Amino acid sequence: MADTSTQDTSEPGLSARTEERAVEPAGRRLRLPGRGKGGGSDGSPLFRNAFALMLNTGISAVLGVGFWLVAARYYSEESVGRGSAAIAAMKLLAGLTAVTLTGALARFIPVAGRTTGRLVLRTYAGSSVIVAAAAGVFLLTLAGGDRPTGRSAGSRTGWGSPPR
Repeated sequence: MADTSTQDTSEPGLSARTEERAVEPAGRRLRLPGRGKGGGSDGSPLFRNAFALMLNTGISAVLGVGFWLVAARYYSEESVGRGSAAIAAMKLLAGLTAVTLTGALARFIPVAGRTTGRLVLRTYAGSSVIVAAAAGVFLLTLAGGDRPTGRSAGSRTGWGSPPR
């Protein structure tokens, strides 16, 4: 392979940047993507955002595990199970009703022109109707399994209360 540092840079396919790469030492350190040429803090916003999202995910996971450890320590198994089931049901309902169509809006708003306001209004109105219907169905399923017994709300066993 020819050494490009001795070639004339006036040739059409050879640039000064190619010449710089050819004469760099082979044992240089590997740079992280998005860290700039000198490895400083002038990295790409894309990588900074990605690192922030990864850090957020890790912190959320640690806090979630910590919460459930504390809950398991201070509350009964029944209370922790009910709480876990309630959170799982809410997450399921939120996932099923996530029809705000954010991706569709991001796709169609730039080309909607003068009808952008109407597009957004109709999208959110339709989403609200679907979410309200799903919430109503969810609330009806809750009422079917746990009928009120005529006792006052304070007498029911709640989170962490000792059973009567």
